Amino acid sequence: ANFFLPPGSYFEDTILPLLDRSKNTLETLDLSNCGLSKDNIKAVLDFVSKNESLHSLDLSNNVFDVEMATLLSSAIKGHPILYRVDLAKSDLGDGDLGVLNKLLYGCKDIDELLLGHTTFDTKCVDLLSKFLGKKISLTILSLDGPKLGSKSKRALARGLKKNKSLRELCLHNNGAKFEEIFGGDNVQSLRRLTRLDFSGNSFPTSGAQVLASYLSDNKTLQSLKLSKCRLRTEAAKVFLPELERNTTLVDLDLSRNHLDNDVAPAVCNVLKPNTTLASLNLEQNNNLRVMSGGRRKWNRVERAYETKPAVLGGRSEIISCLFDTSSLQSLADSNHTCMVVMKACDYSSGGRRIEKLMKSINSLENVGKKVRYKVVLALNETEGLYNVRDFDSVPLELIPKLLELIQLDIGYYGFGKDIVEYETDKKYGKGSDMRINRLYDFVTGSNIQLLFERGSGLRRVRIGPKMKRKRRKFGEERDDSDDENFKPPPGLGQKHGRYRYDSELGRYRYTSPSPYKLPPRAKLTRNRED
Repeated sequence: ANFFLPPGSYFEDTILPLLDRSKNTLETLDLSNCGLSKDNIKAVLDFVSKNESLHSLDLSNNVFDVEMATLLSSAIKGHPILYRVDLAKSDLGDGDLGVLNKLLYGCKDIDELLLGHTTFDTKCVDLLSKFLGKKISLTILSLDGPKLGSKSKRALARGLKKNKSLRELCLHNNGAKFEEIFGGDNVQSLRRLTRLDFSGNSFPTSGAQVLASYLSDNKTLQSLKLSKCRLRTEAAKVFLPELERNTTLVDLDLSRNHLDNDVAPAVCNVLKPNTTLASLNLEQNNNLRVMSGGRRKWNRVERAYETKPAVLGGRSEIISCLFDTSSLQSLADSNHTCMVVMKACDYSSGGRRIEKLMKSINSLENVGKKVRYKVVLALNETEGLYNVRDFDSVPLELIPKLLELIQLDIGYYGFGKDIVEYETDKKYGKGSDMRINRLYDFVTGSNIQLLFERGSGLRRVRIGPKMKRKRRKFGEERDDSDDENFKPPPGLGQKHGRYRYDSELGRYRYTSPSPYKLPPRAKLTRNRED
């Protein structure tokens, strides 16, 4: 896939022999965006018509003329076990209606069909709508690219309403509004879906009302993707409250929209009671910030700069639902099931490491491990749990475990291998809190029996305040007899050398500092008795 083949007979000479060797074992063939020529496509379709083990065929992002598209429909129809065909963004005979009719007829027994191209006109969409209303076995349908007119939207809505087999529906970049496809009685087509992808279309407040009425009694939808739908905060506040009571939705994608900080309370109300939502994507919502204000802006009315106070933004409020560090109990009661993705778009803001770690921690399966990682992260990244009075009610038996948590740090010494990309050794800086480390070094380096016996264990006690040594200022005279008798040790001399004039050379010559000259040491002699 995504590899343009060299011109000539490269495909027939190199790739096709490999396919022939595995014709009885090959299950997936992906040749998307490969720039296949007419001869290459003909060779591929000839291989598919002879193959009996292929399950999935991906020929997306290629160009088929009328002849090749007809051969493709015949190869799909005659295959015994092929259940997935991907022709997304592929030109099928330049939008020829007869070619599409043959292709849909050949795909009536497959389970998954992905197609769509800008050459699809109203007649092609009408034909696809009629195909959906027939008795077919199609369970997954993706329509990517063709712009839908008013007639095409109504025809597609009728076809989806009549269909009884679809379970997953993907409508991409069709220029449609949500209420135009699923509004009114057409909402019945949603009640059979388990996955809906409406990305690249429009989702106004009227569409949010249709979705809210559907989510109120939803028992089937598990994945909802509304990426790049020009979704605003007003529309999101309409359907998000219905998710507080929803117990089936697992994945929700609201990325690349126009959500701002005002949507945070609605999102928090969903995260607090909901225990089934496992993934929430909010990335690339540029107005959803960690912090707002705190910058100088020019006031055109007052003709002067003004600084607004810095306040926490919506992203910080959402993170607090997953990572509430006000107390140990609030940390344990935080949401541990939903993995929230909020990629930083305001690059001047902080807190991105905590967001990334929250995503990794909540993606784990072990709930106990999630709570443990969050407690360690709170002890090292925040100041909310450093008050020792918060641990008054902790039983004495748990104190060693608590001290162990204080010592740990995610990403250091092998702790947190499953949520961080790299590990390193702990390097304490100048301002690090080393009290527990000093305590550990003292305990391990002391006499344990003496340390824990009754009493203080001290042999000497200092009475009174410790006297501070007064430093003598430069030039201050003191009566110190030791200074007069001081003699520098041998080898020490003056600190710097000097330049002296040498009459023989006729120039200045540098002389290195000479050591102190001490009197020669007297020789020791031993008196011998004759």
